[in-house]
Amino acid sequence: MANLEQGSEEWLEARRNRLTGSNFGAAVGHNKFKSPLQLAHEMLYGTFEGNEATRWGNAHEQVACHEYILAKKQLLCTGGNEDDVDFSVSHSGLNPHETKHWLAVSPDGHVRENGVTAILEIKCPFKRKLYPEIPSYYMDQIQGIMGVLSVPWTDFCVWTPDEFSIQRVAFNKEYWESQLYPGLERFYHEVFIPAYLDREESRVMGDESIPPYPS
Repeated sequence: MANLEQGSEEWLEARRNRLTGSNFGAAVGHNKFKSPLQLAHEMLYGTFEGNEATRWGNAHEQVACHEYILAKKQLLCTGGNEDDVDFSVSHSGLNPHETKHWLAVSPDGHVRENGVTAILEIKCPFKRKLYPEIPSYYMDQIQGIMGVLSVPWTDFCVWTPDEFSIQRVAFNKEYWESQLYPGLERFYHEVFIPAYLDREESRVMGDESIPPYPS
């Protein structure tokens, strides 16, 4: 499953009924643009189809990744050939939690640096401005990805047409174990599952207004 290409039909099917990284902040109530109830509805009915901001981000993610790789190789190269630096970025698609299969993440990249495996997360703000600090809902996404994949750090890369930044974020095990994961678990079992069961009951009873599952 970890080799499913992002955006493919198989990838979309694998995500169904799973709580994924980009929604971690909303699930625990840290996203001012989307409440936990709105998230549950979106997961069940597929009400979000993207907007200008998401399309902008998707269109420029590869450019940002390329600039990140160039910048890191220059930074790590202390002399000699940049190609000899122990650094690489790979992509894997969907990665479910090893035991909690209702949790899954799709990091923008897996970083290999000096023998350490970590994560790359890319943001391309629609407002074309760098963030003064990492928004809480992005921090939940970053910490959640690290918690699911058991990696020590994430390079948080922000790209605009005029500016570029890389910020290393260390895994906060205490936050993951005492706050974030319990919050995700509460959302899934106390908000999403009841909404899912209500939906299924209505569908079984013949409610024709229930749309097909989001694809």
